[in-house]
Amino acid sequence: MDSPSSGVRSVSIHEPGIALAPQPFSLPADRMEAVRKGLVLRGYSGDALEFMLLRHRVSSQRQYQTCWSKFLEHLSDKSIAHDAITRDVVFNFLALLAKTKKYRTLSVYKCALRHPLLFLINLELDCEEMVFLRCGFFNANPPERRAPSAVWSLDVVLYYLVRGPFEPLESTSWRFCVRRHLFCFFWLRAGGLATWLTSPLPFAGRRIGSSFFGGMGSCPRV
Repeated sequence: MDSPSSGVRSVSIHEPGIALAPQPFSLPADRMEAVRKGLVLRGYSGDALEFMLLRHRVSSQRQYQTCWSKFLEHLSDKSIAHDAITRDVVFNFLALLAKTKKYRTLSVYKCALRHPLLFLINLELDCEEMVFLRCGFFNANPPERRAPSAVWSLDVVLYYLVRGPFEPLESTSWRFCVRRHLFCFFWLRAGGLATWLTSPLPFAGRRIGSSFFGGMGSCPRV
């Protein structure tokens, strides 16, 4: 301890008026918090933020948060300071993932990283280099083609529902009668009424509709 006569006094850095050493920049662990902070720095009001942060559904936010956490872990493993993040850091991270991840998953990672880095450190990932990188991902491991959706025609269904074995109602079996009623029920619940009214087969629509709205009493008894 300094003596009173020396005129020198020890000063703690925690005393008022003493500037603390600047803390290193660190990205928030929560992705949505990173987005929010970036938007606040850009001057958006609380009302605007309330709507802007509702862009993604909760399920998408959870998925993006997983990607964001993986990126922060990568920075820690590689000892990369958060204020030293550049495009090559992000691209190298995505290239590392490409060894085990599929193309669509890599696209999710890219989307998850873009807005926090853009809003918070002004790093835009959408550039020509990203186009080259994503094309390379696609060509190296093309995504599997999804099975085509089932194609069917309402007019064809209506055509057959007013013929045997669904007609005539007086003699058709209970099994075929129930099948036709079930089709009408689920079709109308799915919004098929408007399609029925505009169908180029009005006779078939009226015939099936009258039997359906007439109730199950139009079916033969067992």
